Amino acid sequence: MIASIDKSGRMVIPKELRDELELIPDTELEIIRDGMDIRIRKRILPSLQVENKNGFMILNFDGELDIQSVLKEVRSDRIETFL
Repeated sequence: MIASIDKSGRMVIPKELRDELELIPDTELEIIRDGMDIRIRKRILPSLQVENKNGFMILNFDGELDIQSVLKEVRSDRIETFL
């Protein structure tokens, strides 16, 4: 499949591929440089459940997870409960 880049730097993903991969408006795509190649993949947000067991935070998730982002979010949620 061949696509081109327009004057504004945009690339159109062919409809057939958008339909097959369920790419709808506002779908986040991750762009990865791999030497001289560029890989584009659909960003799939992990499902995350935070559970409190005896004062310990238990994280249950599926998929890739950025633990630093999760910790920041949990900390900000906890701070809000004290304010």
